[in-house]
Amino acid sequence: MAQKRMITMQTKTLFHIPKMAVHSRGYNHTVGDISHYDSLDMSQYIIHAETCEELAYVFNKYPEELAHQHIANAFLKIGGYNYDRGDEFFEVILPRVKEQLKVYDRHCIRSVFKIIKGAAGMRLQDNEFWELVEEKLIDDRLFRYLTLDETCSLVDLLGLVQRGSDELIELCEKYIIKHRKSLIPKNIREAAKGFKKLNKGSAVLFEVLQDPTRGLKQINE
Repeated sequence: MAQKRMITMQTKTLFHIPKMAVHSRGYNHTVGDISHYDSLDMSQYIIHAETCEELAYVFNKYPEELAHQHIANAFLKIGGYNYDRGDEFFEVILPRVKEQLKVYDRHCIRSVFKIIKGAAGMRLQDNEFWELVEEKLIDDRLFRYLTLDETCSLVDLLGLVQRGSDELIELCEKYIIKHRKSLIPKNIREAAKGFKKLNKGSAVLFEVLQDPTRGLKQINE
């Protein structure tokens, strides 16, 4: 009897089906209410997809189950590989991304950044999308959870699409100046390029980017 119970327990462990953690805001975490095999299925589809049509197939097959990481990785892939964007993108993928972006919170900040990066990569010009980005970063205060590296990249990405309100750009500038001692060459290149493309940024900012080791008192003298 004990041996039979042990075998049963081992079987349950081997074939345990994780539960999807559905956040009260309406987005999914990676472990959850679908079988382990379906979770692998979604990830593999996204990894191997070579067109928007193939990615849209995943969005249609799993309309409720996709986690925020799946959605972000798919969107980033479209921008990174510059996939042709036809009806599947505008009727299936983009509406789902915007729908989910509305409910993302600080726990999804890496996914939010990937989505922005994907949008900039594909040079997306969708006013509703960029208004949602502003709402998330400013109104919902998710900007606070971006790293210095992501903030410098964000300026560069916004420069690619000529987006970003004065308020958002000012937040980026203040953050970069405050953490200037931690800037690495990559950060400086991205930030400088982005601010120049946007034709924004103060004289103090560009002095900081030129020599982050200097103190603000020295710069203002």
